[in-house]
Amino acid sequence: LVSQLNKYFTTDKDEMPIILTACIEGKPTQDGPDKGPSSVRIVEPFHVLVWSIVTCVIRATTENTDAPPPPYLNPLREFLVAIIEAVSGPENFELDKTSIFRLDTTEGVFNQTAALILLGTFEALIEFVMNGNVRDQ
Repeated sequence: LVSQLNKYFTTDKDEMPIILTACIEGKPTQDGPDKGPSSVRIVEPFHVLVWSIVTCVIRATTENTDAPPPPYLNPLREFLVAIIEAVSGPENFELDKTSIFRLDTTEGVFNQTAALILLGTFEALIEFVMNGNVRDQ
């Protein structure tokens, strides 16, 4: 899962942390009116990948507390903490109150789809934090 996520996540400060244009097909490339939302779709559900990793970490920490933690647990936690630090706000994703969210434009459908991916990612990360997997830093 992590190798798949690395295709769509970057820690480069000059780029958006989640490469939404790789997760969503059909972003409009030209200004002006477009032909509508028929071509916008999710091609990589980033939020589902994050949720799957969060579920693995939570189960590994709660199911068998007598056994030593599996060797993959700390790298997964570190990866999720890196995502938390990178997704500090929607402005990192070119989504703000001036964004178009109208469903009769490709840009609006793209922005709503991007918001859906971000919302799912935030929900998964909140679940991760609420289960005590992030220590004070």
